[in-house]
Amino acid sequence: MDIFLCAFFILLLLTIGTNFSRRWLRVSYTLTPNYLMTRWPVLFVTGRRSVFYFSKYWNIFPEFLAEHGYEVYTLHLPWSKQNSRLQSLRDFISDHQSKNRFYHLVVDGPTYREFASVWQENPSCFVSINEVTAGARKTSRLGLLTQASYTFHRAKCWPQKVADPQSLGLSRESSLQNANLLLQKIARRAEQDFQST
Repeated sequence: MDIFLCAFFILLLLTIGTNFSRRWLRVSYTLTPNYLMTRWPVLFVTGRRSVFYFSKYWNIFPEFLAEHGYEVYTLHLPWSKQNSRLQSLRDFISDHQSKNRFYHLVVDGPTYREFASVWQENPSCFVSINEVTAGARKTSRLGLLTQASYTFHRAKCWPQKVADPQSLGLSRESSLQNANLLLQKIARRAEQDFQST
């Protein structure tokens, strides 16, 4: 009994520690001037979450784009139930299409594949759908606690796939590199917005 209680408290501390350390993590960077702004806001969609990975799903990415002047929102879908996630996304689409609101969507790979049928319907409220992949070096290492927590997150969400931790900017080494890659991708979307007006 004492072993189970001890293991429970260790998991609890791991969960709280890693989620809140990511919430307060600050990465220093220099703003890159002269980026063309998108006509439509950027909307990040959360992928599968669990008690081991729930806080600040996209890490520095939304803040990084907002600091560069982009209008940024996050759509927080339910944590893991497929039907609930799909219904929430469909409700969002229906509501925002009826209000003529448009977005540049940002999703991770597994979320992109999870909602493939929705993207094929070509919802008019999504001007573009941008899949984020692990663009920076895959050799970036996670801290020991972060690695353990993300391993538990993968196990909790199994058999569904979860995003590669590098694509979410989870590694300190790759977060800024991937944020800059995303910034370049969104800047290209801004150019497309400008050319289409």
